[in-house]
Amino acid sequence: MIIRRSEDVGKWKLLMVDGKVDGSNAQDFDNSIQNHMNNHTKWIAFDLSETVYMNSVALGILLATLKTLKSRGGEAAIVNPHKNSKKLLQVSSFYKIFKIYLKASDLPLE
Repeated sequence: MIIRRSEDVGKWKLLMVDGKVDGSNAQDFDNSIQNHMNNHTKWIAFDLSETVYMNSVALGILLATLKTLKSRGGEAAIVNPHKNSKKLLQVSSFYKIFKIYLKASDLPLE
């Protein structure tokens, strides 16, 4: 299971991403995100604290999700990335694209 659980944090749907996300399970990851979204979802935060590995395929899925949410007037964010995932986010300049929060309670509620 890639998305271990989800919870609502104010306006945000917080998705806890578990383990690794790469080409071998990318479609499952994308399907899991879609299963947690509906036509009205605008705000998704990805908790990456337990995501020990991701590659460019995972980044592409995150970027596509962000694009969808922005087209709805919303946003995607990343919460507490694991040190390994954090390195990829830095190298790929995703820190310039996504808002990164240390913990879920830091997500803006309004």
